[in-house]
Amino acid sequence: MLVLDPKWDLETDVVIIGYGSSGAVAALTAAEAGAKVTILEKQRRGTGPEVGNHYSTSHMSGGVYLQPTEREATIKYFRAMSRMESGYATTTEHGWSGDDLIDAYTDEALHNHEWLEAHGFVMEKVGEGAEHNLPGVESFVSYRFERSGVGMMRRFEELIDAEPNITVLYTTPATRLITNTSGEVLGVEAAAGETNPQTITIRANRGVLMAMGGFEFDEDMKLNYLKVYPTYFTGSEATTGDGVRMATEVGAQMWHMNCASARIVAKFPEFPNAFSLWMTGVRPTPYILVDKYGKRFTNEKFKGHTLYYELTVFDSHKLDFPRVPCYWIFDTKRMTSAKLAAAGGGVTGAMGRYAWSSGNVDELARGWIIKGDTLEELAEKLEMPVENLVQTVQTYNGYCEEGVDPEFDRAQVDLLPLGEAPYYAVRMWPGGPNTQGGARHNAQGQILDMYDRPIPGLYGSGEFGSLFGMLYPSAGGNLSECFAMGRVVGREIAKNRVYVGAK
Repeated sequence: MLVLDPKWDLETDVVIIGYGSSGAVAALTAAEAGAKVTILEKQRRGTGPEVGNHYSTSHMSGGVYLQPTEREATIKYFRAMSRMESGYATTTEHGWSGDDLIDAYTDEALHNHEWLEAHGFVMEKVGEGAEHNLPGVESFVSYRFERSGVGMMRRFEELIDAEPNITVLYTTPATRLITNTSGEVLGVEAAAGETNPQTITIRANRGVLMAMGGFEFDEDMKLNYLKVYPTYFTGSEATTGDGVRMATEVGAQMWHMNCASARIVAKFPEFPNAFSLWMTGVRPTPYILVDKYGKRFTNEKFKGHTLYYELTVFDSHKLDFPRVPCYWIFDTKRMTSAKLAAAGGGVTGAMGRYAWSSGNVDELARGWIIKGDTLEELAEKLEMPVENLVQTVQTYNGYCEEGVDPEFDRAQVDLLPLGEAPYYAVRMWPGGPNTQGGARHNAQGQILDMYDRPIPGLYGSGEFGSLFGMLYPSAGGNLSECFAMGRVVGREIAKNRVYVGAK
């Protein structure tokens, strides 16, 4: 928004839009370098799980982050991942992410663990390797924060509350970026206050960082940008595409708008967020996935964030997405073995707003779980061809008896027949933690215009314009990027001693 003679209500060195992990890391880094930082957060301050309290997508994550351990192997993995075209890694220079950005992220991410330890975070190692069988996959380990994403963000809040150079303005969503006639971003317009909000303007002498997340809860953007609709997300309902609108107005280049960190989720009308459920249970149990016509379409063993693409198939003859929704089908053994929610009974999308019941009895009563005394009855309730579901289960059970799945190559250890009635189903949808699209930025975090030129005074980090494109690297990839690029941008803005827009 061009303003010829702006009148400023507040003035600071750095304005950060959004208070998730990326904004928090950038704020701490800039403040530790001596800059005065103001964070604008659209949600209200609150410690409970009520809708409207400060619960970022970082809060609502599983609290796992991906830690690179060796530079060259990590770069090899990310470059192979970013060049996935037509199902194989190309050797051209074109890809989903720039090599300079991959290099900058890697160089910084190698220090994530030591930075977190130095700032008092408690973590435990939970895995090795990454999701895709690509060169360099062995160069990663995974850590989980104590109390997962909530525990991680609580520690960030303690650090930021104790930092005198940082001010957090809650219930103050940014609405416009303020520019001069040269296109430099001078500051931000915001709406302050939860009731009867007042428009305020904030001068950012060294720069503005856009770290407000994506567009998981903007239905028009999801319909127009993502590969299939509906897609549901487990992240914060505050992510409504604000950054896309603001950055577009000042000429920013968008990228990765059709990409998402997504797989398969459940969505229930009582909650705004999707739920991540736990198909296998404590130990392997019988289950399959079928499309809306009652047919298997994949190796059901958890395949991480690439399963999303299998759900986007369009039948050009029926003019239909046959896998939207799809159905998780299981028998009494799975129903009674453990909660359908994640281990411990927590549900990522519900963020403490819902406690999954023992034995899944409440969810059955709510209609979230559909029950059929026979496969025929279940198929009728799901409005799918009865003969298809019956034949699918018979065929699958035959594969289990033979120990071989010739259709989808499911491992023998996972081939467990559906047997004990009654039978159950849950509607499943494309979805996951977050979108990846937003304003494109360079290795220094500077947001670029349509000609790849930095827009003076404007920066981006985290999920808003993530470096991850078609493929998402593994669980915890976004948090790893938030930590690394948050520090890169925090240092970059803090050292900008020539005030943006100075005459």
